[in-house]
Order: sequence, then structure tokens, then C-alpha cells
Amino acid sequence: MIVLKNTKIYILKAPYFPFQQSYRILFRPFAIREILRKEQPNIIEVGSLYFIPWICFWASRKQKVNIVTYFHSHIVNSYISPFFQRFGTSLHRFAKQAAWKYLSSLHQKFDHVFVATSFLEQELQDHQIKNTSVVPLGVDHAVFFPAETEKEPRHHLLFVGRLNKEKGVDFLLQSLDDIFAHNDCTLTLLGAGPMRKEVEEAQKQFPSLVYLSSIKNKSELLKLYQKADIFLVPGTAETFGLATLEAMACKTAVVAPTETTSELFTLEGAGESYQKNSSRDFAEKIQTVLAEKEKYKTAAHKASQNFSWNKTFEKILFIYQNLEQEI
Repeated sequence: MIVLKNTKIYILKAPYFPFQQSYRILFRPFAIREILRKEQPNIIEVGSLYFIPWICFWASRKQKVNIVTYFHSHIVNSYISPFFQRFGTSLHRFAKQAAWKYLSSLHQKFDHVFVATSFLEQELQDHQIKNTSVVPLGVDHAVFFPAETEKEPRHHLLFVGRLNKEKGVDFLLQSLDDIFAHNDCTLTLLGAGPMRKEVEEAQKQFPSLVYLSSIKNKSELLKLYQKADIFLVPGTAETFGLATLEAMACKTAVVAPTETTSELFTLEGAGESYQKNSSRDFAEKIQTVLAEKEKYKTAAHKASQNFSWNKTFEKILFIYQNLEQEI
């Protein structure tokens, strides 16, 4: 256990998830029960959709405690739908319905469910998950802010995120021909993940593609955001888009897919939305933004001012206080 000011951190051993070395299977029911009995919490916030919530329900069944979660991983859009769509319409539909049935059953057991956007809240409520509140994530404007100097004349595009299909990196790579054919620009990809080899191969083919597997600190990330004219969102399964918001705070416009949570960032003039899975429309919307990029970038920075971590935690703590009064 690590003890900090007003904080205790328990570290439990757990095996890696098969084929996903970034994740572990925290199936330690008796250890978790012992921690909950010792700490006697009023609120348990669960950050998983798999073993952990069921363990917490079981381990705290004799305690007066509220169990809440933040819906931050859309397993239907990220994993279930992309995997099963290759097997035909019927099986694809069945798999999605089964996944939503599980999610609905699970989330109805929570005392409260936080979601990042009204778009996502409506989707959950359409599947009978009613105990929700919209709590957008925030951005630290002291860390992420526009550059004081003018940006370079050449256009710069940026993607920051894990290199996998869930983030839409496969679609982004498929779109490179159209993007570079329609726009005189450079594109920087920052991230690591299972599609790293594909990205490195694409870098050999496209001289204007820059790949960075890592950076040293937030200052380097800030410079990338400040240098970029457009932040690209190729994925359709984002539940919010924290990197998108950080980029906007640095006066960077956004191009995001339609009918997704990320599209909400474009609604205040901060960018443009393109038809999902259309490389040509993706490239054309990039071209549209670059043609009037100062207008879009200014709107993006202005829209980012509506978000802060203080607002996020004030709302969460307010809901926590109300839940405690109901115990």
C-alpha cells in the first residue's frame, strides 16, 4: 500500500489480459473485499465493465455504500461491432444486442452512471440505462494553451492516441492517399500500440507522414498541439475525446466523424464533421478547414473555454454528496 496525503493506493497482483499487455485481469475478490471492509467507503467508483463491478457488488453487499461508474469505454462500438460485422448482418445484430443486454443489466445495478456527453447519455437511455448524469471531462488551461508566436506557413495535421483499430488508425492509414492528394500538409502521428508496424510502413510510403512513438513530457505534447492546425479524429467509438479537447485548448481545429460523440466538438464552429468511413469526405473536410483555418482555430479555442477540471469535479462531488444523503 502507498500512503499519500488524503490518499491510499492499494496494489494487487494480477495477470495480464491475453493479447492485451496494457491491461490486467484484476480477479481478486477476497483481497478487494478485505480492502472495502477495512476502508468502509461511502462511495465506490468502479472503472471497469468486467470482473470488478461484480466483485464490488458482492464484497460490499453488507455495507451501506453507493457504487457508481463512469461510462468511459464503449465496448459495443469499439470491440463487439467491429469484430462481428465480418460474420454477416444477423450475427452482427445478435452480438450487439447481447452486448447491450449485458451493459444494461450491469449499469442498472449501479447507483449512478456518469457519462461525458448528452449524445452518449441518450444512447444509454435508449437501452434502458436511466440513472445517468452528464459530466464532461475537463482540460487544464494552465498546461494546454495557444502559442504566442505565429505558426509555420505549411499546414500541419495531428493525431494523438493509441495505435489500434478502436481509435480508427486503420481508417486513417487508408485515408492517407486522399488526405495528401487534396492537401499540401504534414501529418504527425503520436502513439504506440498494435498497429505500430503498419504506421511505420506507411511512413516509408508518404514523406509527409511523421511518426512519434513517444515523447518525454507534457511540454513536448503542448508544442505538438500548438503546431497543429487540425486535430484528426478517425475513430467512431470515442466516449469523449480528451486529446481532442487538449488540442482545442491550444487553438487547434477538429475534423471528426458524424454521428459520434466527437462530432459534438465541431458544432460550435471548431471544425468540420465528415461521413463515417468515407476517406474522400474526410480529406475534403480537412481541405475545408485549412481554407479558413484561423476562423476554425479561433472557434476551437473559444469552445474549449467551456471545459475545466474544476467544473468536472464540482459536479461529481455534488452528485456524491446527494448520494451519501440517500444512504
